[in-house]
Amino acid sequence: MFQTDMKSPQTVQATFDVQRQIGRLASVSAGYVHTSGENLPILLNFALAYDRVTGARPNPAINPGGWYITSGQTMKYNAFEGNARLNRFHGLDLALHYTLSKGWSQQGVNLVGNFNSSIGDTTYNNTQDFFNPYLDVDYSPLIGEVRHRVTGTAVYDIPWLADRHDVVGGVLGGWQVSSVLNFRTGEPLRITQASGIGNSRPDYNGGNQIFDDWRDTLQYLDRSAYTLVPTSPITRATIRPGNQNSSQVRGPGRRRVDMTIAKAFTLRGGTQLQVRFESFNVFNWRQYNNPNTIVTSPTFGLITSVAATRTGQIGLGLTF
Repeated sequence: MFQTDMKSPQTVQATFDVQRQIGRLASVSAGYVHTSGENLPILLNFALAYDRVTGARPNPAINPGGWYITSGQTMKYNAFEGNARLNRFHGLDLALHYTLSKGWSQQGVNLVGNFNSSIGDTTYNNTQDFFNPYLDVDYSPLIGEVRHRVTGTAVYDIPWLADRHDVVGGVLGGWQVSSVLNFRTGEPLRITQASGIGNSRPDYNGGNQIFDDWRDTLQYLDRSAYTLVPTSPITRATIRPGNQNSSQVRGPGRRRVDMTIAKAFTLRGGTQLQVRFESFNVFNWRQYNNPNTIVTSPTFGLITSVAATRTGQIGLGLTF
């Protein structure tokens, strides 16, 4: 079912960039990115259209299945982007990129299906209240928003023995080392409370929500930072929306460096054999996934898994 006076979505995008060449080999740039939207659709589940305390529905004739679609969602995204590059400095190429971003909306601006989307281990659900989907507490960070992100690349042509044209130079010379680094802060966490109404959230009491020693214990979130919202004995739903907002706490950040050593061997007839030794997460840093965010769960706040540890592979490619 659609809102009868549904409006057309509108978006505004703007960018501003400044670039500077430094000498012959280096350059830097800085930019601002803005995106905003209004009249974006929100999908409201009819199954949640009932009185939280009594369970009474405003229109019993409407089947509890299906969706009511309105056009009231808004979003804003602002970001600073900085870049630095060094080209061909004694066989070395470097590039570094930094992004500082902030984006907010009612439902993460997920316009697919029922607005349930998982980015990593962070699940963004519908708003808490069918009858008031524009609560301030439901205006929260965009899906998968990362406040700080640093990426970099480095490529170095090893000069050792590169100029030799004998067998030793052909085997040991001409190798190239490249690396990619990714550092980022954590994603917003939406703390939920088991309830007769899905997407219910507890109240945040204030104070520190993250344990200082979580890397040792893997207990990331402190349950005492939250208070359960009372539930109705009839509907088992929370009697009101909770005030926890996903902007209040974020999951663990991640850092990773990948490295490749490669060389192309020239064979007869112009044929080339490329040999690659690759290592992903070369320093074997732990890539912690987000913790359990259901406050009523026995394992609430506990990190139970990590992303991929260090792996390596050898690749061969033949060009003819």
